[in-house]
Amino acid sequence: MFSIHRSSYKYWRKRPTTINADKVKLRSLVSEVHTASNGSAGARTIADMVSQQGVSPSRYRATKLMKELGIVSCQVPKH
Repeated sequence: MFSIHRSSYKYWRKRPTTINADKVKLRSLVSEVHTASNGSAGARTIADMVSQQGVSPSRYRATKLMKELGIVSCQVPKH
């Protein structure tokens, strides 16, 4: 009817609706580390800093979380 296939709608309805607590914690850690670095930390630095706090994401996982949060590394130019 609305150009959505029935199987896609049924699959969407059956998706898990619970929130993953580990992912929420990791997202908050990434955001916290990024603000602590004044926005200059990239994915590798964020992965290293978060791993010091007990959780060890890869830099690829850190990149994905940064994209989800809308975080971009911005280096302050030297004068």
